[in-house]
Amino acid sequence: MRNYDLFAILAGVRNGAGFASCDTGDAVEPIAENRGLPEDMSEALYALIHSEEEDAEGWIGNHSFSHITLRELLEHDWGAAKTNRGFVDLEDYKKCLAEGKKRPDSYCGDVWGKGVKKYTVAEMRRKPLTLAQLEKRKVSHLQL
Repeated sequence: MRNYDLFAILAGVRNGAGFASCDTGDAVEPIAENRGLPEDMSEALYALIHSEEEDAEGWIGNHSFSHITLRELLEHDWGAAKTNRGFVDLEDYKKCLAEGKKRPDSYCGDVWGKGVKKYTVAEMRRKPLTLAQLEKRKVSHLQL
């Protein structure tokens, strides 16, 4: 599983923007922007990275390489607040509320298609609606 929050913290990858630049939250200060590969990497690491065989033992992909130091990892404020945004199905949101959870188990960066009616954070700030009002308006997804 890919952890884009971690990628944003480590190197600014998808920092506040997901696939097709959809809004996934406030950007964070990355430990280091993408630096590429270290000049003094080992021959074994060089061979592994330049392998064309995706099923090769230890294959680690073919893009977005970077490096950071242990000191940088240790000095980072891992408790800093991060605001995520995404859309959640109205039924999942109601379930989340009923179970007393502060946030849903999952959400997505954006939704579209037939029958999708979104209620965004900006709309919530302008005119907050109750669950009953959302259902009456046939809202299918909320942005949290």
